[in-house]
Amino acid sequence: FSVSCDAPTPFALLMHDNRFGTATGGTDETAYGLDLDNSRNKIGRYYLHIDPADFTADAYGTLYRTDSTSSGQAWSSSSARQIPIAANSLMGFPNSAGNTLGPIALQHLAGTVRIKAYLAPTQALDLRTVVRINGSGTLEIIYL
Repeated sequence: FSVSCDAPTPFALLMHDNRFGTATGGTDETAYGLDLDNSRNKIGRYYLHIDPADFTADAYGTLYRTDSTSSGQAWSSSSARQIPIAANSLMGFPNSAGNTLGPIALQHLAGTVRIKAYLAPTQALDLRTVVRINGSGTLEIIYL
């Protein structure tokens, strides 16, 4: 995953579930759907994990992550802890731990996102035909 801007600019990421309503489990805003089988059973769920240690940006040696559930009005204390990105939260990258200032201006960001998928039990699925794992999401860049 990478983002390249013409000049340094502060931005955050926002996840959208393109299979909304198909995730198994409760109402976890970090779980995204894997679609439905032929009998309209939920196939499973996946999580998109962001670990700041897996990202590099410009000349910064270490990145951290911060989140906002208020559309960028307030930010969580920045941390090196990896978490799954939530559908109703902005996620950005500061260059120091423990601050609540939000993301810094970056020009080039690159890193690895990790997907953890969990399938529904086979007895909960219609296996008379092929069940295709068909999760889909969009990471939107929100300029701040």
